[in-house]
Amino acid sequence: MKRIDDAVNEKESKHISAVVSLISNASNRNEQHDMEINSAHVVAEENVGKNSKDLFEQFDGKCMVSLHSKIGCKKAAKFFYYWHSDVCVH
Repeated sequence: MKRIDDAVNEKESKHISAVVSLISNASNRNEQHDMEINSAHVVAEENVGKNSKDLFEQFDGKCMVSLHSKIGCKKAAKFFYYWHSDVCVH
């Protein structure tokens, strides 16, 4: 009977060890996934900032080129405001 108990205890111990290892691996993978998501989020924010800056520079250039046409610049400003307010809402 003692031998059976020892064998059962050994199997239980191995099972518990395997479960602990699986949980630890899953936890580590989740942490790694969170870091990857956070990194992607930072890169996306940087890209939005860069693209917005580029867009502002292009817009400023267009307005300078068409400064003689106030109506054209007003239309461009309205379009830019409309696009910016709909697309860049946080």
